[in-house]
Amino acid sequence: MTQTTNGGLCGPTEKHVRANDRKGQDFNDWLNSGIDPTRIADMIDYGDEMVYLVASDAIHDFGHEPPFPIDDDFNASNDWTAEKWEAPIEDPPEWLTSMPPNLGDDSTSVTTDTPALGNPPSPPKLKGPGRETLAACSLLDQSDTDNAKRLEAYFPNELLIMQAAGIPGGDKLAWSGRHWDIDNGEANAWMMAQAVGDFIQLEADLLRPTEVEQKAIDAGSKAASDLNGTRDHDETSAKTLHEAVKSGKAAQRSFAARKAAHKRFGVISKNASRLKAMLECGAPRWRKPAEEFNASALSVATLSHTLAFVQENDLECPDDKSTRTICRIRARKGHRKSDYITALVPVMYDQSARAPFFESWIEKMMPDPEARRTLQQFSGISILGVPLQRFMFHYGEGANGKSVYLELLMRLLGKSFAVGLPTESIIGQGERSAGGASPDLIRLFGKRMVRVLELPEGKPLQSELVKKLTGSEEIPVRTLFKGFVDFMPRAKPHMSGNGLPKITDTSNGIWRRMLLLKWPVQIAEKDMRDPEEMVGEMLKDAPGILNWLCEGALDFLQNGLYVAPSVAAATADYRKEMDIVMQFAEDCLERVDGSKVQARPMYQAFLEWCHANSKSPVFETKFGRDLKRHFERDDSKRLRFYLNVKLRDDRPRAEMNGSNRADPLDDVVPV
Repeated sequence: MTQTTNGGLCGPTEKHVRANDRKGQDFNDWLNSGIDPTRIADMIDYGDEMVYLVASDAIHDFGHEPPFPIDDDFNASNDWTAEKWEAPIEDPPEWLTSMPPNLGDDSTSVTTDTPALGNPPSPPKLKGPGRETLAACSLLDQSDTDNAKRLEAYFPNELLIMQAAGIPGGDKLAWSGRHWDIDNGEANAWMMAQAVGDFIQLEADLLRPTEVEQKAIDAGSKAASDLNGTRDHDETSAKTLHEAVKSGKAAQRSFAARKAAHKRFGVISKNASRLKAMLECGAPRWRKPAEEFNASALSVATLSHTLAFVQENDLECPDDKSTRTICRIRARKGHRKSDYITALVPVMYDQSARAPFFESWIEKMMPDPEARRTLQQFSGISILGVPLQRFMFHYGEGANGKSVYLELLMRLLGKSFAVGLPTESIIGQGERSAGGASPDLIRLFGKRMVRVLELPEGKPLQSELVKKLTGSEEIPVRTLFKGFVDFMPRAKPHMSGNGLPKITDTSNGIWRRMLLLKWPVQIAEKDMRDPEEMVGEMLKDAPGILNWLCEGALDFLQNGLYVAPSVAAATADYRKEMDIVMQFAEDCLERVDGSKVQARPMYQAFLEWCHANSKSPVFETKFGRDLKRHFERDDSKRLRFYLNVKLRDDRPRAEMNGSNRADPLDDVVPV
């Protein structure tokens, strides 16, 4: 009898697939040759060639005895008898409609360890699937599609896909135990998929013989018992009993071959190509639209609690005839998958916590209480998903605390809650290509604060992009997977710089969004401390700083956004500085009813003013468009006139040599 590498027996009725001189060939090559992997019983290593055996329904002896014992007495192998098996599962589960339940101690459990501040929680710790789940999955076939079903069964409700248009998959989100983690979703999905192969090998131990095999095993067991019980058998009867014993042993080997093949499939399923295929096959069933994540804009997940900002009737309102509302925080311990929250503040919530060092520091660096209130409100809104058409620009000379403050916020809120954008994402003249991938923008999904790194002075700001990021409409973003995702941007932008960027957009659309906050205090060199040391010391009171942010959020919800006079004035001055046409109007024009100025002499006066003040003029088209916002213009005739305005007699009348003209002059005003 010929021995195979795993102890199986082969007979002359089996099909042999030989690979001469190809010892060690990857098993997947043989699968690609068209062999059904569920039929491969075993391998024989002949030294210079490898033989793969395809199991047949009946396996016969070659006539050689194996060097290991195969029990002739079926009664000595009681594990094969039907009585030793539990009642088999008749039908596989309906995978698409009802997944196996989370099985208590046999299901996945999550860590309760507190991660380092700013880092995402560790992935779930696996305790192992239950016997029921293993048994149900053992009935599935050996395909990538059914491996996806296995992953879904072994990790129920642990993996989701953010739906993207044009592709079956998208970005992966994995349940961390506290939130749906998109930043580590891809890595965690692969970790889950890698575990499936090990579980498939465990499934093999729960396989049952087929009905035919079980009947043959039972008949062989009974025949062996009859043969051992008495020697008084006629030749025909004895031959029948021996044939039954032989068929029973063949059924044993056939079943053992299927178990071995199942275990080998578990090993194969851990190959990178099979892992990728498993995730791709499951993706269409795990998809969820982007708008279903973070649906509650007023919910915040912390390490210990889920916070809900709610508006309630104030029972202490002194006026019985009127209703007054008050905003409060309801803290619920723990986290729910069904909230579909994708951002986590990695801080323990403690309603009574304070941050004395941080509070004294912020009062010193931002001494104006009104400006400090604007800062606290806007920073507090940055933990909510409430859309707000505003962005804050922190500016001032160096060593004024703005960088320490912004770094503190980023560390406190954590990587799943706050994200940084490179300067190049928002600075420059060029528009993004319509079909180009925008991986920097997809990172804003689910985030509630975005920090744009230090902006260079005088560089043009992409005003249209800023308006999209602070708008109240969904923006289409193309992912690296070549699919489009539409989502509402919720991240509140914080920009900073020692100087101010250039904003060529003179429309109200960009300027009404800006909150220009100056950090007025400059720290003396002798009092300077290492920024990293400062941030680290403040983070010791992280729960107290979180409460300070919550207070700012409640103030905003209760009273609306408060814009300090100093912030409004600084923004207005900045706008005036950027609007060269308005500067010309203030210096050179006066309103006089009935007066009018022809368009071309008006632009010539503007060029003279620019030359006298060493300013770079804009083209005539832009000049006409911007001035028309402030003064009425008659475009009904060939010559255009600005109405009810005149050029001041004391305006600059510098000599023009032509080199300072905005060339070419373009008198065509856009519709």
